[in-house]
Amino acid sequence: MPEWAGGRLASPALAQHQGRLLLAVEGGNRGGVLFYEQSAKGDFALSDEMETLYPADELEEAAGIGSPAFVSHDGVLRLFYTAHNEDGVTRIRESRWNDSGWEGYGTVLEPGKDCLDQDGLGIDCWDKSGVLDSDVRLAHTEAGDELLRLFYAGHSGKKMSLGFAASYGEGLFSRASINPVLGGSKDFRHPSSVFFKGRYLLFYEERVTGGREGVGLAESSGGSPSEFF
Repeated sequence: MPEWAGGRLASPALAQHQGRLLLAVEGGNRGGVLFYEQSAKGDFALSDEMETLYPADELEEAAGIGSPAFVSHDGVLRLFYTAHNEDGVTRIRESRWNDSGWEGYGTVLEPGKDCLDQDGLGIDCWDKSGVLDSDVRLAHTEAGDELLRLFYAGHSGKKMSLGFAASYGEGLFSRASINPVLGGSKDFRHPSSVFFKGRYLLFYEERVTGGREGVGLAESSGGSPSEFF
């Protein structure tokens, strides 16, 4: 572990890429994203190939980056992470690994704006103050199309809720109309989704005033599965 991380690693994420199992973690206090690779013995060591992703010299990342999530898509390693600016606003951004290093692709999910109620009237978006803690899965529809499924946390200056968005290949993510998919009297953070035996399951961290309460589980009741991952 590099000295700048101060002995602190957080927000682990796993991905398989080109026959390797990779682990990405947030280092220090939003100081960057470190990459570990599993050895033949099963332990993890800092990757000799993949460089640390440091905050870019941009306003969106002026207060650091962290909370990584990544997928291997068409031979390309795509990393999604939370970017913090100096005003406390968070965004979800993307970088991609190539032979010469990380290439930034910018913001893929902005805080919510221009939200409407059921009558078409303007209302405050539930995630207008920030989006963060992405969980990304590469999925396939019944028609064979690929898409990226994204669960994330968002807030409007109040308690965190969880939302869902999707992207067909490239570009920005589109929010689901049913958002937030999980909210209430507690803070919900760090979603992690899985499709298992025909069931869509979503794990998440519950927080209460003064600390963490535990890990919760929700299940989709939307009917027959239409996407597989």
